[in-house]
Amino acid sequence: MSHTATAARGFASDNHAGAHPEALAAIAAANDGHAGSYGNDPWTERMQEVVREQFGPAAIAYPVFNGTAANVLSLHAACRPWEAAICTTDAHLNVDECGAPGASPGSSCSPSTRPTRG
Repeated sequence: MSHTATAARGFASDNHAGAHPEALAAIAAANDGHAGSYGNDPWTERMQEVVREQFGPAAIAYPVFNGTAANVLSLHAACRPWEAAICTTDAHLNVDECGAPGASPGSSCSPSTRPTRG
């Protein structure tokens, strides 16, 4: 399919579009040679530098694979094991995460029954 300026855009998920060409070029450039893993590499260190520049010297980023992982980890950080995030029935967390918040112990969402859209 050809991508033109008039092509429809879907913003429901980051999974609806291909990767940006600059992101692909950066991945290809990083795929040359050997480097440490689990954050022990020059790309992660540069990311941490940018985070500290933007948010202060004590800031630390914990990169994750995708938005679902970020949402579930955020619930773990915000809620004690017996707590839940209260959300609307049509909230992204309840509708689009496919049960991920409740799949691991210590995180869940509790949708309210109050209608949110008229």
